[in-house]
Amino acid sequence: MSSRFLRALVPEAFLLKNTISAEILQKRVILMTELAKEQKKAFVLSQVGKTRLAIVEKRRSLPARAVCDNFLHVELSNLNTKEAQMLAGQEIRILVERYESSNKIDARACVFSKSDVQLSRLKEIT
Repeated sequence: MSSRFLRALVPEAFLLKNTISAEILQKRVILMTELAKEQKKAFVLSQVGKTRLAIVEKRRSLPARAVCDNFLHVELSNLNTKEAQMLAGQEIRILVERYESSNKIDARACVFSKSDVQLSRLKEIT
């Protein structure tokens, strides 16, 4: 293949040599990681006090967890094990209560309306 043909297939940036040292790259990674954490915290804090739609996760034990419509992962503070299992996979309304710095969750929340739990019980009975 001719070099002209290869040049047309390969982006020019790919052909450039690395001109940034590994040390500078590592510093940039750390800075970008910290920036991402700060932005995520700011986003979660902006959700505190708001109601969101969420899907309750299937779990065998407490704490109950859910994933919101904006992909926020929350731990639900006011469901017992039976209620959490009954609501698993269902959409509920939650109130985001506070920011939580954890690997598994972003915030603490509560079921906004116990009527969601009561409606689920009615579905179970009928």
